[in-house]
Amino acid sequence: MSLRNPVPWILILAIVLTLVPSKVICISLHHGGWIHRQDRRDYDLDSCWLMKPRYNCMGDTRRPLAAEWWYVPDLTAPENTWRDLLIANTDTDVNDHAEHTGLRGAIRACERYQQQESKPAKAPINGKRMINLLFAGDSHLRQMFEAMACRWRDFVTGGTLVTGPLDRPAMSNRVLGKRGKMKRFLNRSDTILSPIEQIQRPDNAPNAMNPPCHYSLDSSSYYKGGQFPPKQEPAEEMCTDDLARIEYLDTLRIYYVFHSYAYDGELETVLREYLKVDPQDIDIVVYNDDQKLDVRWSTTDQQPHFLNFSDVRAVLKTQLKRDAGTMYGATNAKMKDDAHPCLPGIPDDEVDVLFVSLLTESAIINDAR
Repeated sequence: MSLRNPVPWILILAIVLTLVPSKVICISLHHGGWIHRQDRRDYDLDSCWLMKPRYNCMGDTRRPLAAEWWYVPDLTAPENTWRDLLIANTDTDVNDHAEHTGLRGAIRACERYQQQESKPAKAPINGKRMINLLFAGDSHLRQMFEAMACRWRDFVTGGTLVTGPLDRPAMSNRVLGKRGKMKRFLNRSDTILSPIEQIQRPDNAPNAMNPPCHYSLDSSSYYKGGQFPPKQEPAEEMCTDDLARIEYLDTLRIYYVFHSYAYDGELETVLREYLKVDPQDIDIVVYNDDQKLDVRWSTTDQQPHFLNFSDVRAVLKTQLKRDAGTMYGATNAKMKDDAHPCLPGIPDDEVDVLFVSLLTESAIINDAR
């Protein structure tokens, strides 16, 4: 899938990049679309150790599968996918698994924004400090966070997840706008962030990580027959990624903060008190829900690179409906064509779009209509 000839890569990139009047580079999705290929096989329900049960498509009868559709920047050049663009930007062996799945391209993209003068969030490794990327937003970004965790599971070297009781606000606009729920969460002493280092890879399933993060005890009701994927067992405690951190190759550290815990200027508090990172050590902030979420730091020093991802999901879903006849909403024992797409599926392509946009130092992604 790698691009051996640099000329097509340059031409495709020229199509997707535009300049807005302020001379900010903008990624355009206007010419994009979906093509049918073989299943990318980055992960499946057996190997995906971090997935909200609502997103699984176990037993989905739709064919082709969601994972067999690939997003391309330009439908007139369908041989070049966004993953190809990501791989083409790294000078390593394409046979390397970390390269083939786009992780090395993602690391190279994030290195552009590393703040060399800021206080290290962790002791330097090989002369470099960890690169810190923050996802702050709704479930669309959560799906991308989980897609990366499963796709790059072989390269996870650390992190934290929430286990135990969590006072999570109900998912409604009425509740999400209230500070009270958030305050109760911030004041709880029984919210525990457990280290991922405790999660082990079993000998009989080297591509799985147990215990997986299955959220709550009723999660099995989302799976056909009430059964978890065969190679996984439910974790004993409640586990969520509402607040989470995952490290890859001891180099790239990715955080996720669910938006309802970060309204009213609370994002910096959550980062410091729960995820144990100084906001000034964050190199990149990817966000959506920009109408409610204030992601700007209170200090004017060391502002990270901000990337607004708000419009991407709607554009990709519309184009998938046009090209595949369905948006592949999650379909399982509880959900039927849910508003959230299957995993694997659209979120995996969004990951590729994200890191290509970072490689090109883009600040805006939209459909350029």
